[in-house]
Amino acid sequence: TRFYIASISKTFVWTLAMIYVERGELDLDRDVNDYLTRYTVPDGERPLTLNDLMAHRGGFEESLDVFVPEIAALPLPEAMAASEPAQAFPRGDRAAYSNWGSNLVALVLEDATGKSNETLLYEELLGPLGMTATTLTENSPNAIDPDTNISKNYTVGGSGPEEVGQLDLGAFAPIGGMTTTASDMARWMRFHLNRGELDGTRLMSDATYALMLERKFNPVPGSGGRAHGFSDRPYRNTRLFVHTGSINAFFSHFAFSPELGLGVFISQNTSDSFDPLAGVPTLVFDRELRLRGADDFG
Repeated sequence: TRFYIASISKTFVWTLAMIYVERGELDLDRDVNDYLTRYTVPDGERPLTLNDLMAHRGGFEESLDVFVPEIAALPLPEAMAASEPAQAFPRGDRAAYSNWGSNLVALVLEDATGKSNETLLYEELLGPLGMTATTLTENSPNAIDPDTNISKNYTVGGSGPEEVGQLDLGAFAPIGGMTTTASDMARWMRFHLNRGELDGTRLMSDATYALMLERKFNPVPGSGGRAHGFSDRPYRNTRLFVHTGSINAFFSHFAFSPELGLGVFISQNTSDSFDPLAGVPTLVFDRELRLRGADDFG
């Protein structure tokens, strides 16, 4: 059964960007306007780079415009222009999570390659990795497979579960509209635990994958921060690379520890309680750390 994974969709955008960095078609430190052909980022105190965007340091004010149906229905370049946020902080100065900035990376990928995000996703990731049940939108080929159901989402009221309508992200689907199954996410997790390789298919060199897990911005060493897209969190005596997602009543958590060779993906289709989402990954990582003799549990 497919679940909506919301912002965990961004992990596919980040990974695609790193693949094209390895090929020399994108440069993490280059002005993104050098790649954009259908939209121009406004001038700032310095050029905006992919490193800024992948660390959520574009300095953008966050707004709900990306969720406005009339804007989401526009073609991607027009939707980006219509939802363009104010510059709240100097570029690179501080972290401020940005859906708009993340979707700008999707536009960079399209303009730099001449291919749609759906085409890039299937040609570069889903096809090679055998993730046959994962979709970007309900128009995706896998979405019409009658053998793969899609979950509905619910809130729990006084009379029991009540179905919640699903939000169509339209032009912003690359950063929040994907659906997938537990089996496919196990493959995605193994790809990342294997540092860019799955079942003999390598999509990214070990060196490029190592770069993906490094921080461009590290103002407080030892604290939590952002690698290239993933949240990089110290946890007990290991590091976790994490992305969460929420859309309507779907909530998901994706976390892995390269050091432990262990990852956890959990998704729920109700907003009644967040305990499973927060507690299950911690329990799994704690169990593994105890089995390895960790003694810093207090």
